[in-house]
Amino acid sequence: MNIDPSVVGHRIEAIERSIEWRDTTNYAAAVGDANPRFLDDTHPAGLVAHPIFATALTWPLMETFREHLPQGVPPEAILRMVHASESLRLHRAIRPGDRLEISGHVAECIENSAGTLLMLESRGVDRRGEPVFTERAGVLFRGVGARKNRNEGEKSDSKTETREPDWQHEIPISPLLPYVYDGCSDIVFPIHTSVGFAKMVGLPGIIVQGTALLALAASALVDRCCEGDPERLVEIGCGFRSVVTPGQTVTLAVRETPAESGERSADFELRDTKERTALTGGNARFRVKS
Repeated sequence: MNIDPSVVGHRIEAIERSIEWRDTTNYAAAVGDANPRFLDDTHPAGLVAHPIFATALTWPLMETFREHLPQGVPPEAILRMVHASESLRLHRAIRPGDRLEISGHVAECIENSAGTLLMLESRGVDRRGEPVFTERAGVLFRGVGARKNRNEGEKSDSKTETREPDWQHEIPISPLLPYVYDGCSDIVFPIHTSVGFAKMVGLPGIIVQGTALLALAASALVDRCCEGDPERLVEIGCGFRSVVTPGQTVTLAVRETPAESGERSADFELRDTKERTALTGGNARFRVKS
C-alpha cells in the first residue's frame, strides 16, 4: 500500500464560514479557558476567539479530505491516518461577525520511518481578501509507504534541548474533556469518544484530541507570556507524539527566549504522568507589549 506523491497540489474544496459568538465562547469553554477576552461580550476590546479555534474552522476540510480522498491515496489507508503536527500563523484574531473563506491543498508528501506524511496547508481570508490565519497540518498515514520520496531525509519535530525549563505548568485532564471538546468544537472523530472504535484501530481506549492539548498549552502561554492578551500570540505549532488518555495531569514545560525585533518566543513540550512526550518541538511567538 503506497501513497503517490502526485497528490501534492491537490486542492480541497473551499468553504465559507460565518463566525458567531457562540462558536467562539463554546470553544473557550471546551478547554476550560475563562479568559474574559473569550467570554465577556462587554469587554472594551471585544470578544475574540481562542487562538486554536482556527483548527475547528479547518476541520471540515479535513473531513472532506478523508471522505473524498484524492487519486493516489488508497481508501484502506484511512484507518491509518493520524494528526501528526500542527502549525498556526495568526495574522489577526478571529472575531464573532467574521465571515471567512477557508481553502486548502496538499503542500508536501514526505516518506519517513513511521509512514507517509502529507502536509495540508489551509488559509482563512476575510471578506476583503485579507489573511486571517494560515495552518499547516501534518497528517501521518502510519506504516504506509510512498512510491517516491519527494524530500530526502526525514523531518523531525523534536528538538535537542538541555536547558532546564524556565517554568512549568500542570494541567489536569478531565475524563470528560474529549467529549466536551468534541461537542463544543465540532471536531468529531470517534477515537476521542468511542471506546470500541478506538480499540478497533489499536488504541488502548479513547484519547484526548491533539488540538485540545495544544489549546490547553496555548491558554497557559497566553496567560503567562502575553499577560492574558491572546492577540499578542502570532504563531504556535508542535508535533503530536504519544497519545494522552483522559483522567491524568499533564505538565507543560516552557523555555523562553529574549525579545527580538518586537517579538519574543518560547519553546515548549507537554509530558504525561509517565514522562512520555505528548506535544514535542513546540514553539510559540508573541508580540512584545508596546
